[in-house]
Amino acid sequence: MSFVKNQGFLLLSNELRHSKVSNRMADALFSLACGEHVRLRDGLDAAHLERIYYDSFKYSSFHALYTLFEESLRFDASLFWSVCSTLQKVAIAYNCIC
Repeated sequence: MSFVKNQGFLLLSNELRHSKVSNRMADALFSLACGEHVRLRDGLDAAHLERIYYDSFKYSSFHALYTLFEESLRFDASLFWSVCSTLQKVAIAYNCIC
């Protein structure tokens, strides 16, 4: 948990800024947020999302996810829509916890 206490996801977010993001990056960041392997292209089922337990590590990962969201708009429209729709599913499943 020292990664979270030392603002590791904020540091990661800063590194992502102005970087060309990819589907592999998105998969990795959503995997951290969900605590299991995720492939955005396969989709995330809303019922599955509701069973995921969120702790401080997973909550903190949203800093990097929001940066991914911002950067995907600049570089890859299809990735942007995948990230956008997945974040929307997470927000709906958890009543906008993120």
